This record gives sequence, structure tokens and C-alpha cells, in this order.
Amino acid sequence: MKLNIPLTLLLSIIPGFTLAQGTLPITPSSDPTPNPIFPPTPSFDTARPPRLFCPASQVNLGNVKEGQSLTHGFKILNRGKSPLRIVVERARSLSCSVPTKVFLANKPIPPGGSTTYGITFQTSGFSGPVTFERTLYSNDPAHLEFKLKANFNIIREVDVIPDNVEMFPVNYKTPQKASVKILGRPGLPLKVLSAQSAKGVVTVAGFKSYSEGSPQREGATFDILLPATTAIGFFEDEVLVKTDDIQKTEIKIPVAGEVVGRIRYNPLISFVHPQGNSPVTVRLLADHPEDLAIRSIRSERHIVRAYIKRVRGWDGKDQYSLIVKRVRGFPEGGEGEDHIFHETNDPVQSQLKIDVKISK
Repeated sequence: MKLNIPLTLLLSIIPGFTLAQGTLPITPSSDPTPNPIFPPTPSFDTARPPRLFCPASQVNLGNVKEGQSLTHGFKILNRGKSPLRIVVERARSLSCSVPTKVFLANKPIPPGGSTTYGITFQTSGFSGPVTFERTLYSNDPAHLEFKLKANFNIIREVDVIPDNVEMFPVNYKTPQKASVKILGRPGLPLKVLSAQSAKGVVTVAGFKSYSEGSPQREGATFDILLPATTAIGFFEDEVLVKTDDIQKTEIKIPVAGEVVGRIRYNPLISFVHPQGNSPVTVRLLADHPEDLAIRSIRSERHIVRAYIKRVRGWDGKDQYSLIVKRVRGFPEGGEGEDHIFHETNDPVQSQLKIDVKISK
């Protein structure tokens, strides 16, 4: 399985770089965008062209522990008879948007010369198989485009799958379950001692030992349960896991989500501009809107005023919108916060609160 995740990559084409040095002596190009997505039209001597050669353009770098920096250098030689010029493709690796810094050699590679395209991966916070791909453009007529590829696998001391749990949205009075798997490093024993909720919003159930793969990875599985009695609104919790691993004695798994009721509104926070008096519309979404009644509406601080607008939908059912305006007399360009409360006939959501901010 290929893991599509963003990594911080420091990428460079560096003359004279060797892995033994342990550092990347790079010289940034003076051009702020030296690596265009579409390379310039190459120019070369057809009688005495450059010749790009890379002894190993595809490499498997094996396993690396999470948190370690992984460095590799692709050696590039010019076996031609005129200078070799290279342009690097803008970041399109790992099938995702990757923050990238690219450094180009200030001088072309002379005939018989070489350079090294150095890559440093910062692996903290990631795990699993990774594929890095990059395209080089050159003035070698035989290799106008040249691809480099590196595969490696990030191994965590303790791997948590998933490493955070999100429950969005959860209908009111509907229990929710998320399964979690914890695995140690291949071939090494790992005992998961316990797992429990930090705040008591969720509970942990079905805890049992688990192993998989060859070489074997040991660990445990359990379920994170959100009870049906959880109140409407956003919630946060954390599951604390204890292990016998020396480096990972405790693991924290964030849990977050939202329980939604029959009545919902969008956006959750309304922003009113301090200049002018253009209204802001908040949509009220309700199951069985024909049975919904808005009994009253009020502003807490009276810096905005609001009223309900009811229209007939395409399906013949009533639809509601909340119209919000800045009150007259509020300082032009001023900022502030208010809360709008409206009473309904719903037994569960008898009062709803909408936050309003006056801000530029």
C-alpha cells in the first residue's frame, strides 16, 4: 500500500556532494523560481551534444525509523562533449502537494564532470511506505526528460492506525464506533498494557492482543465508543495507551467530532463586516421542517439584529434562513462579538445559539 502523505523535503542539486559528508553544502539559485513546471526550450550543440548518465535512477532505500533524517544522493554524470544543463521539475512527488526547496547548481556540468542530486527526508510524524518521484529536464537531446525514483518505508517504534480518530457528523442518539490497531516494530515483542479515555467522553472496549505480518508485528486492537447519550455539539477526548516499549511508554490518540441534532445551521459562525450594512444569511437545516416552529429570537449584546425568513422550497416544504445585520449606531469599522438565541418547538433543541463576529 502506498502512503500518500506530505513530507518536508529538502531537495538539491549539489556539485561535489557525498553521503559521507553528512551535510548538504548547497548554494541557492538567485532566481526565486528556478524550477518552472514547464522547462525552457533546451539548446544544445547537435554536433557535440552533452550526455546525461545516472548509474542508479531508481533506488530502494529500505526501512528508516520515524524521526530520523533520510539522505540519498543521485549521482549525475555528463558523458558528452559540451556542458550539461539541468532544470528540476516543481514538486509533484508522492501524489500530493509537497513543501519543497530546490537548489540548483550555479554552473553547468562540464564534459566528464558530475553532480549529485541530494534528497533529505524528515520523517517525524509519518509512517509506512513512501515513493518519491522527480523529473529532471536537460539539454541532452537523448534525455530531455529524465526521471528519478526512490522508495523507502518509515517504521515507527509503535505504529497507531489510525493515529487520530474523527467522528463527523454523528446523529444525536446514535452510538459511534472506531477501531484502532497498535503494532510494534517487525520481529520485536510489544505488549500493550492498557487503553483508557482521558476525559470520559468516549470509552474503550474490546481490548485484545493482536499480531500480524511476517516478520511478525505484535500489539493490540480495541474500539473507541461514543455513547448515544453524548450531547449535541462538538466534543474532544483523548485515549491514553500504555505500552512496555522503552521509547513509547505512553501514546495519546486524539478523538474529536460533532453530534448533530434535528436542526443544524450553516455557517457555524457568522461574520458581519463592520463597513456598510449588508446582511449575512445563515441557513437553518431541519429534518421534517414542516413541523418546526421558531418561537422567538434575540441578540445577547444587541450589536446585531436578526430575523427569520421562511420560504417555500422546491419540494413544497418550508425552509428557514436567519438574516443577520449590524445594528445602526454601532461604530463604523468597529469590531465585536454577539450571540443570537432562538427558541424552537423541538424538545431536544429548544434553544439554539449562533455566534456572530463583526470583523474586517
